[in-house]
Amino acid sequence: MGRWINIAVAAVLAWCAIVQYNDPDPALWVAVYLAGALMAGLAAVGRFYAPALLLLGAGILFWMGALAHGVRDFLAQGDMGLLFTGMSPERPYVELTREFLGLGLILASCVVYLWLATRAKPA
Repeated sequence: MGRWINIAVAAVLAWCAIVQYNDPDPALWVAVYLAGALMAGLAAVGRFYAPALLLLGAGILFWMGALAHGVRDFLAQGDMGLLFTGMSPERPYVELTREFLGLGLILASCVVYLWLATRAKPA
């Protein structure tokens, strides 16, 4: 059962990479989503690379820290429905929050895979 969950996570993250084509900085976003998809795909076949997971997770944490001001501004608005509105130069915090949440998805998968790596039996 776990294998199919990992395949689903890999597919979702790969799809997230694909839809980044219209982002102002697509290469960066495609790379981070594909890195997450790769980690999930490797987990699906029972391979966990803790150093790569740690490096990816640390980079994402740093990146999330850089976006935190936007999340703070978003939360100050008190309207969660703004996440489902279009991009607007008047509300940059909406896009920053979306980016923060996307990174959080990858970070969560890294944490789970690190935990699984500690439980995996050596080959």
